[in-house]
Amino acid sequence: MKKESNNFHVLFDLCKKIYLYIYNKIFNRIYIFQWSLSYSLTNNKDLFSRDLYKYKNIIPPKDRFWADPFVIKRNSKYFIYFEELLFKKNKGRISYIELDKHGQISDSRVILEKDYHLSYPFIFEDNNELYMIPETMENNTIELYKCMNFPNKWELDHIMMEDVQAVDSTIFKYNKKYWMFTNMRLNTNDSINEK
Repeated sequence: MKKESNNFHVLFDLCKKIYLYIYNKIFNRIYIFQWSLSYSLTNNKDLFSRDLYKYKNIIPPKDRFWADPFVIKRNSKYFIYFEELLFKKNKGRISYIELDKHGQISDSRVILEKDYHLSYPFIFEDNNELYMIPETMENNTIELYKCMNFPNKWELDHIMMEDVQAVDSTIFKYNKKYWMFTNMRLNTNDSINEK
């Protein structure tokens, strides 16, 4: 009796796995899992609206996703920098789009692409200069880029840290000092998101 019960559980588990496999294949053909961006152009002093219906989506092409947006406003235009990951390559790069005051959106333009993954283009301004710290964990570095010609020419200024596995580095200036917050993997077996 016990053997028949075990056979039934094995058969049940096998059928469940086949069902999930077929379901996922069909679901993935119909739906695309991708990040997108949302915005709201408002004249209110309140920059953030709690009413989600007021936001408009910026949907990337079906072969990629956009994530980690950072916005710079110049001459009545918004320049939105973000991670752009092409599904085929499975490697992020840094791109941007322009959004004007009427909601017109440009095509995305690549500003930074390396042979390693890039994401989270943290952008900050100091002494009228723009800087960016994209996530470069795959290169085991934290890199600082300087904008040489806005909006699309950025060059490596210097490597801030080497031989580190760090994500989402963020700079904060307080009392004339710069503070960097980052999420670091201290042990190779650790998840970078759990600490």
